[in-house]
Amino acid sequence: MNRRRAWLAASLLALASTPACGGDGGSEPVDINDYCDHWVMTVCDFASRCECLGGLSYEMCRVAMDSQCSDDVEAPVISGRRTYDAAAAGDCLAWYRSILSSCTIGDLEGGEACDEMLLGTHPENGSCDETGDCVPGLGLECYHGRCARMPTAGQACLDGTTCADDLFCNDDELCEAYRGAGQPCPEGDLACADDLYCDSRTTTCERLLASGEDCRHDNGACADDLYCSIVNGVCQPYPSAGGDCGDSSGTCADGFWCDNASRTCQAQLADGEVCTTDDQCRSGSCPSGTCAPEDNPDCPYP
Repeated sequence: MNRRRAWLAASLLALASTPACGGDGGSEPVDINDYCDHWVMTVCDFASRCECLGGLSYEMCRVAMDSQCSDDVEAPVISGRRTYDAAAAGDCLAWYRSILSSCTIGDLEGGEACDEMLLGTHPENGSCDETGDCVPGLGLECYHGRCARMPTAGQACLDGTTCADDLFCNDDELCEAYRGAGQPCPEGDLACADDLYCDSRTTTCERLLASGEDCRHDNGACADDLYCSIVNGVCQPYPSAGGDCGDSSGTCADGFWCDNASRTCQAQLADGEVCTTDDQCRSGSCPSGTCAPEDNPDCPYP
C-alpha cells in the first residue's frame, strides 16, 4: 500500500477519515494554521450530512478530528520532522472535498498533492517516528528509530534480516530477488515468489498445489481457498453445508461457520438472528446475542 492510501486507511479506522491525498490542482494555498480547521469542517460536515456520526455529536466529531489533524499534520511540522507545502495542502483539501461531495466515499486515487504536502526532513541515520519523517527519494525507511537506507539486491542485509521491498535476505545474508519456479530455496518459503512454496522434498520453489494433489509432505502447500485434508492427504475446497470442518481444522467455505459440537459447516445467519459468536453471522458481528448489520463502507464512522 502506498503512503497516501495507508494514511487514508489508518485514519478511517481511527475514527473517520484521512489527512487526505491527491488533488486536481487549481485551488488556493492553505496556511498550516488554517489547514486543520478546513479539514475538520470537511470531515464533520460530511459525517453529519450523510448520517455517519454513529452516535457522536457534531461537536464531538470536531474535537476528535481536530486532535487527529493536530497529531498528524501540525505536530510533525512544529517539531521539524516534516516540511509543509501550502499549495499542495490546498490541492489536497480540494481533492478531499471532492470525494466527500456525496454520501459515498469516491475513488481514492488522485493526484500527488498530499504526498507533497508533508515531506520528511531527516537524512540517513537521522531520528524518526515513521518513514514519512525521512527525506523522500533516497530509499530511506524508519528502522528502529533511525532513517535507514534499505539494502538492494547484492548488498548485505540490514541486521542480517532486512532488505528493501521485493527482496529477501538469503542464507549468505545478502539481499536477493524472490526466486521463481524450479529455483533452490534452502531458506524455505520466504525465498519463493508469490504463488510458489518451497517443496521440502526437492528444496526448490514450486507452484502451489491444485485440488486433488497430494499434500502430505506439506500441509501449507495448497493454493488459495484449498486446504490439505487430514483424512485423505490431498488439497480440496473448504467444506460447505454439512461438510466436515474437523477435517479442515475448523475452517469452512465463505458463507458458512464451523459448529464444533457437530463438526459440520452451517450456513451463516442473517441480521437479527440469534447468535453466540461473530463467525456465525454473515455480517461477522454478534454484539449482543443477535447478528448485527455489517458496517456501511460508505460511512466509515463508529
